[in-house]
Amino acid sequence: PESVVATNLLMGLFNSSPDVDYAYLVSSPGLYVHQRGTTVPISTTVVTKTQIGDLIALYKMFKLQFDEVFFVVTLNDIDESDNNNHSNRSNNNSNINEHDPIKHIDEELCEYDNVLCVPSSQFSYSNESELLQFPQSFSRQFTHRFSYFFGIGSTT
Repeated sequence: PESVVATNLLMGLFNSSPDVDYAYLVSSPGLYVHQRGTTVPISTTVVTKTQIGDLIALYKMFKLQFDEVFFVVTLNDIDESDNNNHSNRSNNNSNINEHDPIKHIDEELCEYDNVLCVPSSQFSYSNESELLQFPQSFSRQFTHRFSYFFGIGSTT
């Protein structure tokens, strides 16, 4: 997720330890995962943030190291005018690089079972009540979207 709020919420959903930090997948030079200034194997991370927009290629690269790979994308990162160009690029898995930013995600990817697209407006609030309700709302949305994996009923 590009949103710091989403990143922190995901860390809270997956890990209760305050000593664990999210990781960042860097695309140049090569694909490296950094966590607290150190290169680490992606298999040791829980939440990994990236600007790489080719979700299909990322899934193929990292799926074997995890039970499942989930993507959370903020909708303001999707450039609707570029959908046709991205659908051609997303099939070329060898071209993951820093010039393939998240803003080029094809909206059709939001329909994949392991992708949750969240409107950027969901991360803003106008009063304290909305702020306090947001973590629960985001958790319910996440649980509902990925309930197939966690084996739990969806809550609305």
